[in-house]
Amino acid sequence: MDYLGPFGLAKDPFEVEPDLDFYAENASRRRLRLRIQRGLIRAKGLTLLTGPEGTGKTLVARRILHDLDPERFEATWMVVLPGTRGAESLLRRLATELGVVEPATERGALLAEIHGGLEAIRAKGRHAVLIFDNAQCFDRESLALVSHLLALESDERRLLSLMLVGSPALLEMLSSEPDVGHRVDVRGELAALEPGDVASYLEHRWESAGGTGAEVLSGFAPRLFALSEGRLRRINTLMDNALFEAS
Repeated sequence: MDYLGPFGLAKDPFEVEPDLDFYAENASRRRLRLRIQRGLIRAKGLTLLTGPEGTGKTLVARRILHDLDPERFEATWMVVLPGTRGAESLLRRLATELGVVEPATERGALLAEIHGGLEAIRAKGRHAVLIFDNAQCFDRESLALVSHLLALESDERRLLSLMLVGSPALLEMLSSEPDVGHRVDVRGELAALEPGDVASYLEHRWESAGGTGAEVLSGFAPRLFALSEGRLRRINTLMDNALFEAS
């Protein structure tokens, strides 16, 4: 962090980890976020948020999660790790998140435990939301599990809303799983920044970190766009390295 001192920065403005303090959006991203939030608020069953790697999907999803009223919703965030295999392991993770101390090992029993956890959330007057980040890492069996989770109901009312966040590979997977693909209620595709958005993005990050004179950064925007193709992760990496070299 010492290299930030000469620039008068309180924190790293271009860290690559998702940080809501640096959340920024243009008009199209705002429309996308509001459309997805509306779907969750209306308890839609399955929502997709997709986009190329490095476009900020996780940060958008975390902003959506942050904006959900905790009095009305109880949200669970799960990251699908590369190499994850088997629906039962995901079900056990979900059961644990829902407060089951020793989850069962058999699928039917696990679904019953999850149903009980979701019923408890409903009894508190809240609606359960489950977000799977990195969902393109699902194996075929785990992706098919989504249909089972969406079928969990109480008094003919859906107990759970699901949101899958992933790369375009997720869309290809869904095309081969029609039972899941046909259940999608809301779709949102996140694009890279346009050339005209890069300067305002840089200025927002800089000022959010306590920096001044952010207008100077606009001169870097054309070259940054050319190198990054508008992908936020690449922009942040390039600027972070530039700050270090300039300190």
